[in-house]
Amino acid sequence: MSVSVCMAVYNGEAFLIQQINSILLQLGTCDELIISDDGSTDGTLAIINSLDDPRITLLSNGGGQSATSNFDNALKYARNDIIFLSDQDDIWLAGKVEKCCSLMKQFDVVVTNAIIVDQELVVVHPSYFEQQQSGPGLIKNLLSNKYLGCCIAFRRTCMPYFHPFPSAIPMHDIWIGFVAEVLRLKIHFETQPFLLYRRHSKNASTASGPSINPINKKLNYRFNLVKYFPLIALRFFRERLRKLV
Repeated sequence: MSVSVCMAVYNGEAFLIQQINSILLQLGTCDELIISDDGSTDGTLAIINSLDDPRITLLSNGGGQSATSNFDNALKYARNDIIFLSDQDDIWLAGKVEKCCSLMKQFDVVVTNAIIVDQELVVVHPSYFEQQQSGPGLIKNLLSNKYLGCCIAFRRTCMPYFHPFPSAIPMHDIWIGFVAEVLRLKIHFETQPFLLYRRHSKNASTASGPSINPINKKLNYRFNLVKYFPLIALRFFRERLRKLV
């Protein structure tokens, strides 16, 4: 199976080279790393260009967009069998790609566990799953999302259900998890950690800590998921019809 890794970056020079190297070490010659940049003003672009690796495709997402928009842009260009999502500041552990590709023989979506670390890679918690009580389930994840984007991989056949991302969704990973649960895709939460999930002051996500959003915002983001039931159904039946033609 060939692999597409979709990474969203923005002013990520501090940790980017470690992350990219940890990914490239696991990719073959037919695999690709698609990086969408959202208008970085630091050394991010120079770092990426200095690698001069034919497996890397660097895209511009303009600037001032959201992380969701940035991932949406990267996914437009993914062309391989298995698609991984990647943040700019973590580190992939050895065996991540091999394990996920093996699991994809049975599942549509795989979410791997992670070790939570600080910016110096000191372990904060040995298991993201344990800390967050992660696992599948529509109601469980609607109440509190457990689909961590940087740990998600899915089969390309799922792309028509997930992408493009609707404009009002709270985050791309919440949307992917929600759609996967609604459509009852084959989902696996892999308890073995394959990521050092780095938490620092500039993280775009607060997923490893308690939510600080007010109750009205929490209710609103859930409404913005549920209101897309008709779109999910339309995408599902459109894809089924396409396969029949």
